[in-house]
Amino acid sequence: MDNRISLTSASRDKEIRLPALGVSVARMVIMLMAATIFLTVPAFAQLDNDVSFITILKGTDGGIDNPMDRIITTDKEWQELWNDIHINKSYVPPPPRIDFTKSMIIIATMGMQPSPGHEIKITRITQVGNMVTVYIEETKPGKVCSPLTMISKPFHIVEADIKLYVTFRRSISFPKCVR
Repeated sequence: MDNRISLTSASRDKEIRLPALGVSVARMVIMLMAATIFLTVPAFAQLDNDVSFITILKGTDGGIDNPMDRIITTDKEWQELWNDIHINKSYVPPPPRIDFTKSMIIIATMGMQPSPGHEIKITRITQVGNMVTVYIEETKPGKVCSPLTMISKPFHIVEADIKLYVTFRRSISFPKCVR
């Protein structure tokens, strides 16, 4: 009795012989795929944690002209960013003290916008293993929502107790106008 399974390729007419395992090759592949999914999905699901953060400053009159997602990890960078945000102000208060050995500053800006009604908000920070994702939501008015022309520069600055690699994900919403 022959203990091998023969597979024939239609395009090459070559026979590939595999030892018989009592299980079809298709079932073996399905079992391996199921085991892979079973072992990896729960590991990621368990590691997905929300990271707490606090808002340091949020507004629509920042001094940064271009859109930006950035982390700040030193006192020098923090002082420079603080001065940039307050560049249009006559008085610049001192920045809050941050312990950069434990935390980082995260900033999201929309840059210069042509009308009021624009807003940016860091909504959530998650950690999966060594990867941190910052979720940012931009709100933009519809074309007929605001007849005013006024420059705004929305920004949001938060402090989070993390010291890992960060990626940013932005979403944009257009709320309905209320008349």
